[in-house]
Amino acid sequence: MKDYVYSASLNMICAVALKHDYELAGTWPGDAVELDPFTALEFMGEAPEDMIMRAGSDGLPAWVDTPPPSPAQLSEQAEQRKTSLLEMAQDTISIWQTKLLLGRISDVDKANLNAWLDYIDVLHAIDTSSIQEIIWPNYPKLI
Repeated sequence: MKDYVYSASLNMICAVALKHDYELAGTWPGDAVELDPFTALEFMGEAPEDMIMRAGSDGLPAWVDTPPPSPAQLSEQAEQRKTSLLEMAQDTISIWQTKLLLGRISDVDKANLNAWLDYIDVLHAIDTSSIQEIIWPNYPKLI
């Protein structure tokens, strides 16, 4: 028997040496087909750029184009970017807010603070649940 098998239903390569462990866990694939060493090594290595492993029409692993992200994935990516931009903006204005509270802020810093607060308002208004393309605002220019 070969060293590795492939399961098309699970899209997974398994080491035959671990078959007993898989069986004890109830996870050994029923559709396991033997792989030659070259195929096993190819598909256990790094995937070519913009490709993923999927079962081919012959039931063996094949490289296929990475599918585009789903609307839910796009929304999650946008929400992560929005959160990151808001955190960065909050970090940027924190010293100005402290100066404002202590009455030690200059007119230039106050203008910069207001510009960044406007930027934060625009970020908060962005709807990341929509699959529409989001136009992200530019960072405010410091005076």
